[in-house]
Amino acid sequence: MTRANYAYEALAITEETGQPLDMSGMPNRIREWRIERDLSLEDLATLVGCHQTYLGRIERGERRLTDQMIAKVAKALRVQPQDIMKSDGQVAAEQAAIQMAELIQQMTAEEREMTLELAKTVLSRRPSKAS
Repeated sequence: MTRANYAYEALAITEETGQPLDMSGMPNRIREWRIERDLSLEDLATLVGCHQTYLGRIERGERRLTDQMIAKVAKALRVQPQDIMKSDGQVAAEQAAIQMAELIQQMTAEEREMTLELAKTVLSRRPSKAS
């Protein structure tokens, strides 16, 4: 067992908890990006420089990416390597932030202020984290 064989697990340690992130969505994102770019599995394999069977196993979650393969797949798909490494939770949080920003842009100054106060109220009612 080498470090490279478990690269994405090693890179997926959160700073807060030190626990591995859930990377189960990563193979699906690779497949989605490939399809969005109108690439066949064979096309992507050619760009990456590996066999399509290997990429198919990655997309099905049967194989793990080495750090070298993360870089190659990211380059071929025109995404950042860290985007491949994101957990489903991180992706969902980023999508929610984008949606919120788009909605806030449509608001009046008064609506933005009310929204900010609402968010502060919601957060103030959270149980505090035990250190």
